[in-house]
Amino acid sequence: MLPAWWVSHAEQDWSSPAFRAFFELLAKQHTVVRYDRLGVGMSDRERDAVTPEAEYADFEALVNHLGCERLALLGMSYGVCPAVRYAALHPDRVQPPRPVWQLHHRA
Repeated sequence: MLPAWWVSHAEQDWSSPAFRAFFELLAKQHTVVRYDRLGVGMSDRERDAVTPEAEYADFEALVNHLGCERLALLGMSYGVCPAVRYAALHPDRVQPPRPVWQLHHRA
């Protein structure tokens, strides 16, 4: 699960060779969930608040909607805060962290 970063556009990321290769590498071992934050990319432009609390609430709602019982988190840029908060509040649902370089080496 990748909490959305600051300026994102999932469709544009997929068309970028670098991002596409990165997501394809992740997808070899994981189901990758990538989404746009509300107000940017392909998401709705209307939103009530742009706060860390609202970002976390959106992320948690998505996790619950997808029915994720356990997940690996990869927080980048603006997505770090929701990822860390989720891991702190739900340690039983988050897989132990692995350095990104381990994606190249099956651990």
